[in-house]
Amino acid sequence: MPEQHKKCNESEEAITRHQLKLKLSELQRTAKDKKIPIIIAVEGVNASGKAPLINELILTLDPRHVKVHVHEEAQRRPFMWSSWNKIPKYGDTAIFYKSWYSSLILKGTKHKYDEEKLENYYRYINSFEKQLFDDGYLIVKFLLDVDKEVYKQRMEKMKSNSSTSWKAKKYEKEKYKDYKKIAPIIVENTNTEYCPWNIIQSNDSEEASLEVFKIMIAALEHIISKPKHITYKTVESNLEKTSSVPDVLSGSYTNDVIYKDEFSKKIKTYQRKLKELQCQLYERGVSLVVVYEGFDAAGKGGNIRRVIKKLDPTGYEVLSTAAPSDIEKAHHYLWRFWTRMPKTGHIAIFDRSWYGRVLVERIEGFCSEEEWKRAYNEINEMEEQLVHSNDIVIKFWLDIDNEEQLKRFREREQNPNKQWKITEEDWRNREKWELYKSAVNEMIYKTNTANAPWIILKANCKHYARLKALSAIIELVESRLNNI
Repeated sequence: MPEQHKKCNESEEAITRHQLKLKLSELQRTAKDKKIPIIIAVEGVNASGKAPLINELILTLDPRHVKVHVHEEAQRRPFMWSSWNKIPKYGDTAIFYKSWYSSLILKGTKHKYDEEKLENYYRYINSFEKQLFDDGYLIVKFLLDVDKEVYKQRMEKMKSNSSTSWKAKKYEKEKYKDYKKIAPIIVENTNTEYCPWNIIQSNDSEEASLEVFKIMIAALEHIISKPKHITYKTVESNLEKTSSVPDVLSGSYTNDVIYKDEFSKKIKTYQRKLKELQCQLYERGVSLVVVYEGFDAAGKGGNIRRVIKKLDPTGYEVLSTAAPSDIEKAHHYLWRFWTRMPKTGHIAIFDRSWYGRVLVERIEGFCSEEEWKRAYNEINEMEEQLVHSNDIVIKFWLDIDNEEQLKRFREREQNPNKQWKITEEDWRNREKWELYKSAVNEMIYKTNTANAPWIILKANCKHYARLKALSAIIELVESRLNNI
């Protein structure tokens, strides 16, 4: 090519690159204004040019609202725990230099996963991406691909440079041929309509970055132009009356009574046994997640205190779920729960939980009908992942009747030491008793799974509910430990 034509082409390419950068920067600002969170995942064999590409993206975008993550597989946590921890808040951008795919690719190349485990991980990843997509996240996935000869040239260049030779030795542990074998399989199993892969030929880094800019611009223009209509229904229309949902809360409370002498005798035995099991959980690396839900004044706090009374305080945490904070509202609703899941061998007890999505948020209109309806499946998927990660999930619904709740409300009002427990909001919620009961029936019906079944505790008698909770935890923990 004549020198003059070459310079002309280079000049035109520079103009094009500049225009693309300006456009991408403008779209990022628009996305931020519209509270659209952006996730960019960059994968590729080592020496494929991931770091320079990411740096060029950061320089193009507003770096104040961009965070780069180098994904590392979380030790003693569920597979997707680390990824959930690092999702950006609404309006911000997260770029993953190696993403939730990295550990899968690395271990896949070393043949450490069997087929069943790989299939589970594909499902977890697809579930993660779908849940974020449904919540309005833009996820763009890039796989940088280089030819073998280019890969070798780049590796030799790194080896010959004293400042990068250490990196070449590290990269050589991940074999090019193994990567080329496993990467297409992973792409095939995680290439979805809502989150497709973009395969970028990166032999020429300049051409590769131009292609990435174009794809990012197209993706941002699409999501920005897409209307997002969230209509918050009234309380009445939020609660569909369906004959297909059985009344799981019906039944008498009269036989569910334990008197003080029997309670005092059994409670200490159960508490000592649970303390022994706590040690076994830690030794075997099995986590325990206990969820407490129930009507106001059903006795969740008192029940929890009896469960933890003899436990080692360094091995458990009681997590109270109140109204979400501003930072929690700026993320997917499951984010604040994923981030609090216990590490292996530890116990987490949730006093109210992620089920608020299909209870208070649904009834009070804090989320849209579309959001709470899809939450049943999202919750089931999360609990399935916890159980498959060697966690035990136990869910209690503490059930009292309408008259018992009224009695306890009045007792709280009259007791100076308990007046703080009763608020105007409690009385307002009481007026919606039937609405809550209907929502609870549907919640239990749609989330009562083999992985995490519900246990309904008739709690008109506190002694009965406390012993039943302890005995249920002991039984389920012993069963799981015996089957590992």
